Amino acid sequence: MENELEMLIRRIRERMDVMGWSERETMRQAGVNEHALRNIQKGHSPRPQTLAKLASALKVPPSYFLLAAAPQDGRPGVLQMETVFVKGAVQAGVWTDALEWDPGDWIEIQAPTDPRLPKGAERFGLLVRGRSMDRVYPPGSMLICVRYYDLLRGPKTGDDVIVMRRSVQLGGFEATVKEYQMDEEGRHVLWPRSTDPAFQAPIVIPQGAAPVASPNGSFATQDWDHAAFHQAGEPDVLITSRVISVLMDRATDL
Repeated sequence: MENELEMLIRRIRERMDVMGWSERETMRQAGVNEHALRNIQKGHSPRPQTLAKLASALKVPPSYFLLAAAPQDGRPGVLQMETVFVKGAVQAGVWTDALEWDPGDWIEIQAPTDPRLPKGAERFGLLVRGRSMDRVYPPGSMLICVRYYDLLRGPKTGDDVIVMRRSVQLGGFEATVKEYQMDEEGRHVLWPRSTDPAFQAPIVIPQGAAPVASPNGSFATQDWDHAAFHQAGEPDVLITSRVISVLMDRATDL
C-alpha cells in the first residue's frame, strides 16, 4: 500500500503526463523551485503553497494534492488536516439580509492545520463570487479566514481582509474582500484588486483606530459599535477577518 508521499508523487506525475511536461517544465510553469518534486521524493514535506501552485499549473483543484499528502490513519505525515466550514460568500455590489448561510447549507472542507494561529482561533471559509478581487482571487475561490479578535491584533498593511458594509438606505449588508493599507496620512485604505472598472475605487476610512469587529460580533450578526462611517451618505464599514489562505480556486477544465 502506497504511503502519502507516494500517492502525492503519483498524482503529480500523472498530471505531468497529461500535460506532456517534463519535470523541469512543470516546475517552471508552477513557479516553484526546480527541485521541488525531487525534494518530495527524498521525503521532505512540501509546503501547502507549493502544492497549490503545482495544482494550478497542472489544472486540478489544490485539494487533489493536499489531501493526497495528508495522513490517512492518524499517523504523523506530511500534512495534518482539519475540518473547516464554508459559512457564506463575499461579493461586491450585492446587498443581502443575512451574511451567513443557514448551518444546513455550510460546506465542509478539509484544510491543512496552521501552526501560526493562536490556540483556540477558529477558521472559517468564504466563497468568492464576482470580480471585485479577481486579480488575486478568481470567482469560485474558497478563502480560509480568521477573525481579528482571534488573531489578537488588528489589520496590517498588506493583509487581505473581509469587509462588511451596512446600508440603512439599501436595507442590507455587503461583504467583500479587500487589501488593507494604512497610508502616509494614517488613513485606512481598503483596495479592491479587480479587472472590472466598476470595482477599482478604494474605500478610505479616516485616521483613528481601525474599525474592527469586537468579540461580541459574529459573521452573521455583527456588533457595529466600532463601525466607521465612510463618507457622507455612504454605508458603515467594519473589518471582520483576515484571509490567511486559499484552499481552492475556481474549477478548470481538464
